[in-house]
Amino acid sequence: MNKVYVVNGAGHDFVMAERYGEIVYLTKGTINIFATDRLIKELRDKLQDAKVEDYMLLSGYALLNMIVFSLLLERLGEVRVLIYDFKEKKYIRRDITKEVMKGEEGRSSECQIEGTGETEKGKVGSGERTQRHKH
Repeated sequence: MNKVYVVNGAGHDFVMAERYGEIVYLTKGTINIFATDRLIKELRDKLQDAKVEDYMLLSGYALLNMIVFSLLLERLGEVRVLIYDFKEKKYIRRDITKEVMKGEEGRSSECQIEGTGETEKGKVGSGERTQRHKH
C-alpha cells in the first residue's frame, strides 16, 4: 500500500487523503524550525522507506515542506505532492520531477488516481518515469 507522508499533523483532519494510501505523520504539533540540522536528520530517517509511488501531503511550516520535498526529490527523482483545494474540497495531486525543476522539458498530463479510475491534471517531467501514468 502507498503511503501519504503528512509533513505536519497539526490539528487537521486528513481522512480525505486516505484514498491515496496509509497516512504517516512526519511531525506533529509545534516544531522548532530553527534546529534545521536536527530536523533534516530526523526527516531523512523517517523517509528512508519512501518510494516514488508514495505521496507528500503539504501541511504545516513552509520550511518543513521544503525539507521533505528536497529530501524526496533528491533520493527518488520525483515527488507526488497532495495539495488541498479548499474551493473544491479535495486533494489535488501534482507530480514534480527533477527534470521539471531543472527547467528541462516537462508536459501537462492527466494522472490516474490509483485504484479509482479517476484522473486529474498534473505536471510531470519527461522520461521513463512518466510512462507509469495512465493517459
